[in-house]
Amino acid sequence: PTLACAWFFANLVPFFGDAVDLLGASFTPLSCWVMPIVMFVRYYVDADEEERPKVGILEWILMAAEMALGLVLMVLGTKSSIETIVSKWQVYGYPFECHCQGLWSTCACSADHYGMDWCEIMALANATLANASDMSATLANSSLGSAIAGSLTGSP
Repeated sequence: PTLACAWFFANLVPFFGDAVDLLGASFTPLSCWVMPIVMFVRYYVDADEEERPKVGILEWILMAAEMALGLVLMVLGTKSSIETIVSKWQVYGYPFECHCQGLWSTCACSADHYGMDWCEIMALANATLANASDMSATLANSSLGSAIAGSLTGSP
């Protein structure tokens, strides 16, 4: 089931790397910077006077600056990721299309890459083996093949 799900989502989202960038830009600043500050402020407001931590004006200013920075990074990062996906949409193609261009392990799509001469060597080797087996079958069925086989075994 895990492999099937991975295949499904990899084919459903042909721009998987950029989708991860979009999720990271959208949620990382929110979960790492904004939410902790919001939770601290909520605790500060809800706490009794005796339990409330002592926070100076400089700390409030730094928390506000950090919150603003987190929100700016979230908005600009999300905008940049969306622009990247939109600009490359024609390159990515639609879900479940063949996206094997540029992969090393597929001869059909990447035969022109450096190192993919292996594809040509394998095709040549397969053709040579096929020809050799055809020749041996023809030789075995012929009278010359019987004569050679007889001379090797010592019989006339």
